[in-house]
Amino acid sequence: MRYEILSHRHLTEADRKTGITGDFTIRLTTKSVYLYPEPIRAVCVYDEEAGETGEEIVFITNNFDISASEVACLYRQWIAIITYLILAKIKADYKSPYSVTEVATLVRISALEKTSLRDLVTKPRDSVNLNQSVKELTLF
Repeated sequence: MRYEILSHRHLTEADRKTGITGDFTIRLTTKSVYLYPEPIRAVCVYDEEAGETGEEIVFITNNFDISASEVACLYRQWIAIITYLILAKIKADYKSPYSVTEVATLVRISALEKTSLRDLVTKPRDSVNLNQSVKELTLF
């Protein structure tokens, strides 16, 4: 994504403590400018969970009324919700015997394996103890 920085906001100490590294008003400079010509906001956050190779994540929003920390928190919450819903949909589509939590674990630990998603979430595995006492809401 290419953009031009129009201005930057002063970061508070609270923002810095939550990993915020920048809060800018930007304008897109690629083809997207025709779709969204208004100035937008870019909140830059250092991702501590990425380990030693930590990355900076840029959250884009048109909300200028909340703090940079709130922008980062809202995006993280939405990402968690979207991830959960995708995993719940996978479980439902493949009629997996595993809970959504177990599907998430299987996907996470098998990310680099050459196994189809269907096989991963439907075939019994000795290493996974089916937790049938888990109370999960039915989404689909």
